[in-house]
Amino acid sequence: MLSLDKFPVLLVEDDAGLSDLVKQVLRSLGFTNVTTAANGRIALERSLERNFKIILTDWEMKPMSGIEFVRYLRTLVPPPNRYAPVLMFTGRTSLEDVQYARDAGVNEFLAKPFSASELSKRLLSSIQHPRQFITAEEYAGPDRRRKRENAPDGKFKRAEDMKP
Repeated sequence: MLSLDKFPVLLVEDDAGLSDLVKQVLRSLGFTNVTTAANGRIALERSLERNFKIILTDWEMKPMSGIEFVRYLRTLVPPPNRYAPVLMFTGRTSLEDVQYARDAGVNEFLAKPFSASELSKRLLSSIQHPRQFITAEEYAGPDRRRKRENAPDGKFKRAEDMKP
């Protein structure tokens, strides 16, 4: 069984009430090593000081948003925090927003309001089943492909290339 009591977590949220609620959920799962930050700028400073195994962040914050933080984290922060799974929660739920967050390097996306159960499920999944980290010319973050069956073997780049 995975021991979460010393598992370092960074929680980035500017709403004190939601931050307290998420911390309660984390404690109920066994996480006791939780560092908080009220915005992306503070989170970036914290990520340069300490090794976090997972990061939870809101999207909408000032002076630096969660998306800006994730972009900086994925491209500028030296390892190991660069590779830490990032779970983002937000009220922005359009397909374009989800894709934008994914393309910024977010591992999991949780729409507000969310349940403690859903947060737990996504959090534990990110820890127990980490995705490979990809570094490419225009992207750094988790492998965006969720399904592994019938993945191209390198000969073909797109599904339409495999059609007879």
